[in-house]
Amino acid sequence: MDNNPTKREISFGIDSATLRLPIKKGLELGEYLSSKFILYCLNTDEYEDVRTNPTKHKSDRGISTYYKIRKNQILRGSKRGELCDVLEITLLAKSLGSPYLDGIRPNNIRTVYDYLISQGYFKCSYDYFLSGSLIDVDFKADIYFNNAYTPQHTTLDAEYDINSLIKVDTEPALKEVKQNIDVFIKRTKTDIRAKGRPTFLKHQQPDNYGVVWYERRKGESKGSVAIKYQNTRVYAKGIELHSEKGSNEFRKEFLSDRTDLHSILRIETNGIKNAKSALSNYGITDTSLRNVLTLTLDDCRPMFAEPFRHFLESDYNPPKPSKNQPKDIMLAQLLKAMFQANPEFSMEDAFNMTEVRMDSTDRPFKNRKDRSYHKKSIREIYENEYGSGTISQNTDELSEVIKSFLNHSF
Repeated sequence: MDNNPTKREISFGIDSATLRLPIKKGLELGEYLSSKFILYCLNTDEYEDVRTNPTKHKSDRGISTYYKIRKNQILRGSKRGELCDVLEITLLAKSLGSPYLDGIRPNNIRTVYDYLISQGYFKCSYDYFLSGSLIDVDFKADIYFNNAYTPQHTTLDAEYDINSLIKVDTEPALKEVKQNIDVFIKRTKTDIRAKGRPTFLKHQQPDNYGVVWYERRKGESKGSVAIKYQNTRVYAKGIELHSEKGSNEFRKEFLSDRTDLHSILRIETNGIKNAKSALSNYGITDTSLRNVLTLTLDDCRPMFAEPFRHFLESDYNPPKPSKNQPKDIMLAQLLKAMFQANPEFSMEDAFNMTEVRMDSTDRPFKNRKDRSYHKKSIREIYENEYGSGTISQNTDELSEVIKSFLNHSF
């Protein structure tokens, strides 16, 4: 499927996360979050405190930020039995504005900090902000299917200008993006597809094209989440940015001059659910914002690759040790020559044309069982001689850049 041999570039960064800041010296809450809200009942002339966990949702030009106070939380690194109230804040790459597709990185995190402080719901030093711990961290990898975009960056702290692009016709690129998404859907294991939502959810509509494995569920912030259940998404970023149900408002405000949006295939994964999952799944001991920002693409590659080993089927089966006789080797060489000479030549054609028996007796098949045994023999001969693994008749393959990125055999 990789019609363009030019190496595809991958833009890596943090798309979203929840930052947890202890409410102690160094953090000042704004009036809204620190005020006490009271409910008054006219009939009984009674008062009731109705907001034990203050929450605020701020919507700004397609950017949705949430603030929430959680009482009596146990923070990693605190003394045993010590409880602390915390302020949870949504960190979004969208708060960067036009550089949104860069993702959150060390070179732009100050912009995120300034944006949140400007909303007036809390105050703290920049250093205190970086010391906060992260949960629900979504890492993103954007794969660009065209030649116009060639950033040289594979780490969060790389400097580059993502807006210096050449205008290109994105229709072929969008087609390639959709084709790869279709392959992800087809390659998903049968038992996972059969479970449906929330385990597996596909979208193949004009305004929503992608697939989700293990939807994110509310309240899943505690305990370790196994890699095979890690929330992961693959979708056409350009379609999502142009959809009224998606991020169209944000695109009109900040990305209206971008011509390459439909060439982006985005892979997002909830690589750090919480501190416990980060440690047990990927050996990350420090989930502070400051430390997570130092993670490179190579550091985070297992977060993308490992879940897909559980989600997707592979046509590859390791070959058995070669034990073929000279006549079997000649047959295997003949079959290989046929496959190379004619791309449309199938294993079924080989079964129909070849009537050589493993017992070296040349005669027609006696019955279906005899023919089935013959098919199995030919397949094993080819696998054993050339070490090519199982020959698949499924021509649906992911682009080379995706296979290489996920380090998966397809």
